[in-house]
Amino acid sequence: MPTHNDLAAIVARLRFSREPQFIFVNAGETHYPYALPHEGPNDLPRIPGVHGVWRDLDDFLNNAGDAARPSSGDAIRFDTESLRPLWQKQVACIEYLDGVVADLIEKAPPNTWFIITADHGELFGEGGYFGHGPVIHEKVFEVFFVEGKNPRIAEATNIDHDQAVIMARLRKLGYA
Repeated sequence: MPTHNDLAAIVARLRFSREPQFIFVNAGETHYPYALPHEGPNDLPRIPGVHGVWRDLDDFLNNAGDAARPSSGDAIRFDTESLRPLWQKQVACIEYLDGVVADLIEKAPPNTWFIITADHGELFGEGGYFGHGPVIHEKVFEVFFVEGKNPRIAEATNIDHDQAVIMARLRKLGYA
């Protein structure tokens, strides 16, 4: 893809077959700089310092992780109020992606099993940090997880049977 933040273009290019498939898609829109596909460089948010927690990377490497603790002194610290516009920008991207995921569900075959989750949470000033690493913080580990069969299925199905079929397929492929 020409940009990291165009899930709609990815969904438009997806092709489904009758054979079982595993398709992994990562939505760039929810990652910094929280940009929608139509936005240009002038629309991107600006933050002081060097992208959040990376500001202390040298200390982190030199002091066996001590930099992962909030420091005092002249280091740039982030607070939730100064980062609220970034948080609101991420929320706007998630709201946009709701419609893109709806398009994906509509396009997918009726027997599709969806798992929708995140690879990490995000800090917006909690503990003085912005981003998602290299610090250990409970907010970075907060991710959503939704799974289930395509809601477009007309007839009721047996969830135990569906899971047994999926597990049999995974075993056949050597994953379970």
